[in-house]
Amino acid sequence: GRLDTAAMTALPGRIFMKTGAEGVYCGAFPNSGLAFALKIDDGNKRAAEAIVAGLIQRHLGHGDAFGALGQIRNWRGTPVGATRLAAAVLKGLDQVPVAA
Repeated sequence: GRLDTAAMTALPGRIFMKTGAEGVYCGAFPNSGLAFALKIDDGNKRAAEAIVAGLIQRHLGHGDAFGALGQIRNWRGTPVGATRLAAAVLKGLDQVPVAA
């Protein structure tokens, strides 16, 4: 149920990635020859997944964020917040090329 497994299952051969400890993600887009490495300083898994989901959306044009972005619900199913990308992150993602 992790983001890396969900993304590779949904996009076979278009992305290879692996999460590590404490907010680390590394991966590659083999068709375009691009790769990424991400480390969230405080080890926040939710932040790392949100950025990687945004990267996948930007590069592959895949609209599904694999549950990493959007509404956060508590154990009762009540909406309690949302995960979204900050303006600075979105500006950085605008620099990522879109795959052909």
